[in-house]
Amino acid sequence: MVNLCHQSVSLYVERFSEGGLDHLLDRRLPPGRVPFLTEEQQQELRQLVLTTTPVDVGWGISSSWNTRILQSYIQQTYGVSMSREGIRKLLHRLRLSWTRPTYKLVKGDPVLQAAFEKELEFIKKRASYDMGRSRESKTSTKLRSPRPRVHFWCRRRATRRCRVSSCIICQC
Repeated sequence: MVNLCHQSVSLYVERFSEGGLDHLLDRRLPPGRVPFLTEEQQQELRQLVLTTTPVDVGWGISSSWNTRILQSYIQQTYGVSMSREGIRKLLHRLRLSWTRPTYKLVKGDPVLQAAFEKELEFIKKRASYDMGRSRESKTSTKLRSPRPRVHFWCRRRATRRCRVSSCIICQC
């Protein structure tokens, strides 16, 4: 009638009999596996990733953290061996996501950069205009590049034959 199996109903009745409605509604999940790193170590690792680079800590020459570097760091610092996939999942649980590092040129001249951007836009517009004209001229004069010679394997002789009668490659 309720669409539950007999075992579930008897479990619910038993829990209600033991502690009433509060005990029945208390649904604790099983504890599961103990994490490799404690909560404090996880928060310390999170702060390390957010505030420093491997170079700052003296851990290689890379400018950003990745799972390979973190794997060796965790092994050396905490004495815990974790897989790279486990570290990726841990970082995801810590609400960290992978982004590529961006570089900002400090010595760049803003005036020259603005002039270059204008010139680049002009070049893009000119190229699209030229391409449009070349398409029009090709269609009007019907000049097209010659089709490449296409070879295929023949079923009977299993030798390469050419579809085009005047092929330079196989001279058929």
